[in-house]
Amino acid sequence: MTLPQPVTKPFVKPRYVALTDIDNEPDDAQSFVRLLLYTNDIDLEGVIAVTSAFLPTEVHPETLHDIVQGYRLAHPNLLRHSADYPSADYVDSIIAAGNPTFGMAEIGEGHDSAGSELLIRVVDKDDQRLVHLGLWGGANTLAQALWKVRATRSKEELDRFVDKMQVYAISDQDDAGPWIRRNFPMLRYIVTIAGQNSYGFATWSGISSDIHGLFDGPDRTLVSKEWISEHIQIGPLGAKYPSYKFIMEGDTPSYLGIIPNGLNVADRIDFGGWGGRYKKLLDPESRHYHDSNDSVISPVDGKKRDGTLATLWRWRPEFQNDFAARMQWTLDSPSTKPNHPPTVVVNGHETYDPLYITAHRAETITLDASKSFDIDGDMLRYEWFQYKEAETILPATFEVKTLDFHGTENACVLKVTLPESTVTSVGFITVNEHSQNYHIILRVTDDGVPALSRYKRVIVTVVE
Repeated sequence: MTLPQPVTKPFVKPRYVALTDIDNEPDDAQSFVRLLLYTNDIDLEGVIAVTSAFLPTEVHPETLHDIVQGYRLAHPNLLRHSADYPSADYVDSIIAAGNPTFGMAEIGEGHDSAGSELLIRVVDKDDQRLVHLGLWGGANTLAQALWKVRATRSKEELDRFVDKMQVYAISDQDDAGPWIRRNFPMLRYIVTIAGQNSYGFATWSGISSDIHGLFDGPDRTLVSKEWISEHIQIGPLGAKYPSYKFIMEGDTPSYLGIIPNGLNVADRIDFGGWGGRYKKLLDPESRHYHDSNDSVISPVDGKKRDGTLATLWRWRPEFQNDFAARMQWTLDSPSTKPNHPPTVVVNGHETYDPLYITAHRAETITLDASKSFDIDGDMLRYEWFQYKEAETILPATFEVKTLDFHGTENACVLKVTLPESTVTSVGFITVNEHSQNYHIILRVTDDGVPALSRYKRVIVTVVE
């Protein structure tokens, strides 16, 4: 079966480099397997084997190459679903080793590595797209790259280099991360700050750490070993996916939020998405993003949960089903009819970028998604909801007024009325909502197996 290819993609591919302490535990290998299934939608430009607190003196690029062999076998089948999957030879060519020492112990003159040089080359490309760096392990390879650029280039050239990157760190796994933030404060840096090796309640752990009973709310069956065995550990690439030892795929959140899906906005982690939601520190002299809270209704017991981890696990059914569907693409004989995500069209707007609308107080606007479609011919289900936390200063339940959807939140056409008042008072604090941005999310889900979802984010700005 060969699927029709769209003339143009409804998005610009984000650029991504992974820095992984693979072989520290199985979750890095898991995250790399999933990442390979999204290389048709993400421009993967580097995979660098690095050290960490739990792998301080060795790096293992050979393990990455071994996983690529599973991708090589799956590649012909993947091409039947998307012509944009890169060759296995290309992926092998962008794997490199960082310095096999811990943290800042050997940073400076004479300590360049194949990994740090690759990173510099990627950022130096004549490409205006932001380079997203996922720190799955320690940050010393990035630190060496930054050290060299600072030592060999002008201040203006260094600033341009730094401005082309955004880091998503799976916490600080060595002392290089804090050094980078002190020395290069304008580098966009997303990280949970916690005590040494205290990872249990970092935002990224919301992907699966509830399997140990650390918190409740999400559906644990979707990250269970039984679910993984049935849906993921299949085919030549799935055979490279190990069972978890601690948690499943702790590093995956570093790229979940840049996957083009209509919800994610790759350079706005504060908008929230599959990779969680972080907010910028109130510091004009840095660009550091830390944990933030969402309020979510549990799909398990219907009760409200609040917290940083909820910003990520709230999307678990969608990103796990998406993963399972793509693993089916790797098979010679899929167990079910291969499923593909729907295409969401709102008011004629088909791209994955947010749709920006201006409106007046008390105005009623119409959002029409009736032109949305599914290439498999599946039936579509519509769900509109207000994402209050995405544009807040104070707690969302206080600050942002509830929009009136007129009972159309499950229809393909939404009627929504904006609030009459533009001021909210919280005790002695008054918030003027002039130019308040309201985030309306449309989730469109098909009835294929597994059910797949895509989104449209509509941002409505109130003007006088």
